[in-house]
Amino acid sequence: MLFGEYYHNIDDKSRLIIPQKLREDLGDTFVVFPDRTGCLLVMSETEWAFFYERLLAKSKEKDNNIRVLARLYFPKVRNVSPDKQGRIPLTAELKEAAGLSRNVAIIGVGNRVELWDADHWKEWTKKTTDDMGENMENTWDEALGF
Repeated sequence: MLFGEYYHNIDDKSRLIIPQKLREDLGDTFVVFPDRTGCLLVMSETEWAFFYERLLAKSKEKDNNIRVLARLYFPKVRNVSPDKQGRIPLTAELKEAAGLSRNVAIIGVGNRVELWDADHWKEWTKKTTDDMGENMENTWDEALGF
């Protein structure tokens, strides 16, 4: 499982360190692609295959929206392998799609990792926490079965 919150800088060669704990679960090669929420998603090849199969099944149901999303997002998908220092390359297109500057929040969320611009991540978590208020507590308790 992929958990934790880490911060690293994109270096001058557009490489980002993925923490060892996350790399262990992601494997030797993993998949990076933009998400509609303003971050990059990072998945193991196994998780990506599961995700891809679900999308493929939906597109076979004649769901035109799924096909449109596939056309928009699939060309940006990249398979990456970390180097010996645990760095992965990020293309200019991927960085632009997620609005990544130099400092990146690396967030483990169970079955995937999300890469956020660090300032954007902090703003998003504050706004979301403020917006949800008491409802967030109720949702959390419900999810945990309390």
